[in-house]
Amino acid sequence: MKMGLVQAYRQTPWRIQAKWFSRFLLVVVGVVMVAGLYLSISAQTASAGIEMQRQDIKRDVVQRDIADLRSQAAYLTSENVMEARARTMDYEFTEPGQVTYIVVSGYRPPLPPNLAPPPGMDMIAQPLIKSSYTISLWDLVTDGAGMLGSRLDRGS
Repeated sequence: MKMGLVQAYRQTPWRIQAKWFSRFLLVVVGVVMVAGLYLSISAQTASAGIEMQRQDIKRDVVQRDIADLRSQAAYLTSENVMEARARTMDYEFTEPGQVTYIVVSGYRPPLPPNLAPPPGMDMIAQPLIKSSYTISLWDLVTDGAGMLGSRLDRGS
């Protein structure tokens, strides 16, 4: 009696065909869904790559503009150009011995900027990781068991 149920009649051919067709259709739909998901992810990846290329091109253009502006500033502040500009504005050129310096009492020159110290090991005043985070699980268990044993010894 352990054979189970035995089908007493045979399925009609159109039902068998419908069952196989529905299974085939289910597989086709699954493959189409996976392919659609793959194409969607591929399209997003491609558009992200193109956007990255555009941003790289923009960055290169900006870096070239910065380099151009720096070279223009270097040219405009060069000695020859500055001397020519000073001559057009009627500045007088003097030797260091010809200049008269005036001492003003009570004048305090501006303080130099307070810059951060250079990086070094002496900058770390305290450890970055608390000591409680460096205890291993084994140490925690054994210390906890030791504390439990000492409490039992004291009778608390």
